[in-house]
Amino acid sequence: MIGTIRKHSQFLWVFIIAGTIIAFVVFFMPGENPMDYFSDTSNYGTRYGVSLEREDRLAAERDAFLTVLIEYEQFPDNVPADRMGILIRNRLAMNSLVKKEGIQVSDETMRAWTRLLFSDRRTGQPSPQKYDNIVNMVKSRYTELDIEEYVRNTAAAYHLRQLYTLSGKLVSTRAADLF
Repeated sequence: MIGTIRKHSQFLWVFIIAGTIIAFVVFFMPGENPMDYFSDTSNYGTRYGVSLEREDRLAAERDAFLTVLIEYEQFPDNVPADRMGILIRNRLAMNSLVKKEGIQVSDETMRAWTRLLFSDRRTGQPSPQKYDNIVNMVKSRYTELDIEEYVRNTAAAYHLRQLYTLSGKLVSTRAADLF
């Protein structure tokens, strides 16, 4: 047995090295770990009685990314990770409350919010160039449908704040108050 291993040691080292390289590449790959797809962690708990899943977390991450890019006019990679984490948790909480309350945003409202979010800050006029610039900046990461979903979620969150303010319920945007 040992003689066979010695005789074929060079051949075995090829497999050992290849397996090690592949394992390191997969483990240290930036972004999501591809091994997460094989785990059974699709349920992320609940928030306000609404079950959270992987898609909810991804939507909150997308909304936080686009909020920084569109509303704060900064590229999100320049924002510290802890602040992005707070934005993500806030969006996750707001999106959960929107689901719980059953708020639906009409197409007309979504178009109005699109004009509002993509308007020139100096003139206040809708800016198709700003929309096109944002789409081009994020096209490797998000599609136009993702941007539309972000606009819907933003409009719904605003409507939720208005609804809770008028009813006397307190809606905080601070992460410490939401969790």
